[in-house]
Amino acid sequence: MKKNKLYTFVATTILATGLVSCGDSFLTEEPASSVPITGYYTDDAKMVEAMAAAYDPMQWFDYYNGWFPLNLAWDAGSDDIYPGGGDTSDQGYLHEISWYGCSPTNDIKGAWTVAYSGINRSIRLMDNAETANISEADKKAYNAEGGYCAIGTIWYCGKRGEMFLSIQRT
Repeated sequence: MKKNKLYTFVATTILATGLVSCGDSFLTEEPASSVPITGYYTDDAKMVEAMAAAYDPMQWFDYYNGWFPLNLAWDAGSDDIYPGGGDTSDQGYLHEISWYGCSPTNDIKGAWTVAYSGINRSIRLMDNAETANISEADKKAYNAEGGYCAIGTIWYCGKRGEMFLSIQRT
C-alpha cells in the first residue's frame, strides 16, 4: 500500500512538473521589470544618466565589499602607518599588505571590482555617445567624460598611475 502511494505521488509530481516546466516560450520571455538597453541612450537626458553612472564607482573605493579605503593600503605597504587593530586578524588584509604579501582569500578584491565596474561604465558611456541622437559636440564631450572616468579610475586604483592597464574598446 505504501508503494502504491509513493508511485502515485511520484507520478503526480512528474506530471505536474512536466505541465508547468520549460516550454518553448519559457526561456525566451523578457522580464517585465527591466528596461531594454538597446535604444535607451538616445537623447541628452539619458546620456547624462550614463555619465552619472560612469562617475559613481569613483566614490565606492572607500566602502565596497567591506571597509577598505585604498589610501590605507598604500600607506600600510609603504610603512607610513602601522595597520593597527587588536591583533593581526583585525583587518588582516592591511597586515598582509604591510608585510608585502597577499593571500587569495584575504585580498583587496573589492577595490578591483569597483575599478572594473568604473571602467566598464566609462566604456559604455563612450559607446552609447556614438549611437545617441545628439550633436557632434555633445558626442565629443561625452567621449571625453568617459575617457576621463576610465583614466581616473585606473589612476586612483593604481595610485598616481603606477599600475598600467590596457583598455581596448571593441
